[in-house]
Amino acid sequence: MKSAVKKTGFTLVELLVVTGIFTLIIGVSFTLLSTGRVSMFINEAQIQAEENARIATNRISRELRLSRAGQVLISNNPGFIGAEISPASVINFQIPVETPGGALNLAPDGSIRWGSKDADGGYTLNAYIAYYMNGTQLERITYANLNGSGIIGSSIVATHITAITFSRNAPSSNLVNIELTTQGEANTRTVAHTLRSSIKLRN
Repeated sequence: MKSAVKKTGFTLVELLVVTGIFTLIIGVSFTLLSTGRVSMFINEAQIQAEENARIATNRISRELRLSRAGQVLISNNPGFIGAEISPASVINFQIPVETPGGALNLAPDGSIRWGSKDADGGYTLNAYIAYYMNGTQLERITYANLNGSGIIGSSIVATHITAITFSRNAPSSNLVNIELTTQGEANTRTVAHTLRSSIKLRN
């Protein structure tokens, strides 16, 4: 008498079920991977935008804190001509002039002499500083004349700037508000970041 041989293997239905499960697992894995990559690029762009805003604000704040209300004019153009416009996109101001030794360069009557600090670290008496947007860059210029002419020097402070606004409640106020919007990009992902700060001028 012949013994029955049991045949083992997978049926077509079992193969289809296994294939479906593997396809689902692979699809979920790729979705999670893709989502993770998108999150990574967005975070990278966010960090870049925040860093751009921080660099720009810190640079302006460092100098602006040295100025005082009467030496600051907010307008839409470099220059000290005309009344203050607030809010506006350009801030003009002067800072105390120092001697090569680092002491204040005082007038004979003991009052502070005002001017601008140059790129080489020296000072120009009676000159002015302005910060404003040039395209998508924040530019710092120093100029000699009230109308904004007589450029002494210029430098790019920060990049990827999309908007900047300076304001204060009154021309005599010693509190200047800055609102700065920057942009960060990473692998076609773009993120905007707005930083608001208030700078107190010297008395």
